[in-house]
Amino acid sequence: MVLKKAYFLDADYIVRNNRTYVRLLVKGKRVTTLYYQNDPYFYVDAPIDKKDDLLKVRIRRKNGETTAPLRIEEVKRRMGQEERSFLKLYCHQPSDVPLMKQAIPFKSYEYNIPFGRRF
Repeated sequence: MVLKKAYFLDADYIVRNNRTYVRLLVKGKRVTTLYYQNDPYFYVDAPIDKKDDLLKVRIRRKNGETTAPLRIEEVKRRMGQEERSFLKLYCHQPSDVPLMKQAIPFKSYEYNIPFGRRF
């Protein structure tokens, strides 16, 4: 792996073939665009046994397509002074995150962070 010095200029995202890619614009000797596949996610404060129920949730996008969560992982995160267990819910597209959050009856975290800033 070759390391090169570059300055970060901007970050945004694109969706191709139902996969989300973060696009980083950096400037070294010339301006370069780097792409990283990264799925949008947010945290859900739900019991572990509700994981299968969350995978069955379906939402309708603005264009009329129906989608479901991509996958769900159990993670441990620090909240205040204690470490708690959360479910990390991945979506297909960044625009699915607020729609999915509305369809889930459990408390959610980090659903309102813009995807281009999260990376």
